Amino acid sequence: MKTGQVYPPKAEAVYKAVIELLNQGYDVYQLKVSEITGKAGIGKGTAYEYFESKEKMIAGALVYDTNHLLESLYRLEEKEQEFESKLHVILQWFGQDLKESHTFARIVTIGNGNDALSLTLKEEMLQIAHCFQDFITFIDALLSVGQEQGKIGEMDGKSARMAMISQISGLILCLMHPEIYPDMSAMEAAEITYRNILRLLKG
Repeated sequence: MKTGQVYPPKAEAVYKAVIELLNQGYDVYQLKVSEITGKAGIGKGTAYEYFESKEKMIAGALVYDTNHLLESLYRLEEKEQEFESKLHVILQWFGQDLKESHTFARIVTIGNGNDALSLTLKEEMLQIAHCFQDFITFIDALLSVGQEQGKIGEMDGKSARMAMISQISGLILCLMHPEIYPDMSAMEAAEITYRNILRLLKG
């Protein structure tokens, strides 16, 4: 499954620049347009042909990165044939790639505010909601594979989906707030989630 989203090259350069700067430690609220365009290799005037504000650049970059993070997950999952292997790959991805990317944590933190950036991000949330709806479809397809291979016990589709999503949500919470379990590595958290899901789905 892929998002199919195509971005104009210069807009994509801005998005990549924002993510790179944020991952280098730049404060999301102190980030300057000149820093973004300098990293992107384009002029400020050109950037404003695509974006009406700095907030649009940053919010758009978070949506862009969300799309690409999920696409990387889908590509990994497609390589596996067995339900348990697919599930293991998905959770290992959360344990590694999501731990290294702070995009989801930034979305949650910024989205709870009431400033210009927060309001802009909330406007962009429709796009994020769409790719997370794709993620739900992805989960349902995975569960169908599990049912076809006899890996899931007597459980209706809604219950199976909720079991899966609740465990993944718990994993994301641990990764976003490592202080909850300071002695637990990301990969260990993924392994625990893997075992929990299998227990829940097998009934």
